[in-house]
Amino acid sequence: MLTLRGVGVTYGDRWVLRGLDLTLPPGERAAVLGPSGCGKTTLLRVAAGLLTPREGRADRSCRKLAYAFQEPRLVPWLSLEENLLLVLGETTTPAPVRDLAERFGLTPLLKQRARTLSGGQRQRAGLVRALSVRPDLLLLDEPFASLDRPTRDRLLKETADRIHREGTALLLVTHDPTEARTLAERILELPDLAAPASDLS
Repeated sequence: MLTLRGVGVTYGDRWVLRGLDLTLPPGERAAVLGPSGCGKTTLLRVAAGLLTPREGRADRSCRKLAYAFQEPRLVPWLSLEENLLLVLGETTTPAPVRDLAERFGLTPLLKQRARTLSGGQRQRAGLVRALSVRPDLLLLDEPFASLDRPTRDRLLKETADRIHREGTALLLVTHDPTEARTLAERILELPDLAAPASDLS
């Protein structure tokens, strides 16, 4: 599903990732923990094919990949419903999307412009949008960070149930060990390299 071999990434004169190996078989769920700035989001960008590493390579064999970004990338002038339909190429809302919107508490907001939504509402929308395509590989970057505790706990369980039921492979980035334990079977911890890249030529 996803294989990273010897991945190394630099920003400026600093290594963010180096010598990273990761294999994620179909249906396996892994979480990545680590201090801020250690390269967790960079790892997801490499996994998604959005960033080419300085060293190593990333191979994906998934049929459909979905990525819920830390900052949900909604089109501000479209309604929430239109944003959800955009990734599906649909003009009317299919039943599975209506069900997800209901379960994530977004049904009353579907006709609102995305720019009027709160941070927590936008984050829920990003998660619903990612789940709605029924990916076989799901990348989540701090997906519950903007939510209050009761909402987070409820949606964490809903997300875990859906991923388990559909056999979705997951790579999760989080600062929260509870989220990692709930969603993942395997937990990885990235070190903070903060090492100079001056040995590169």
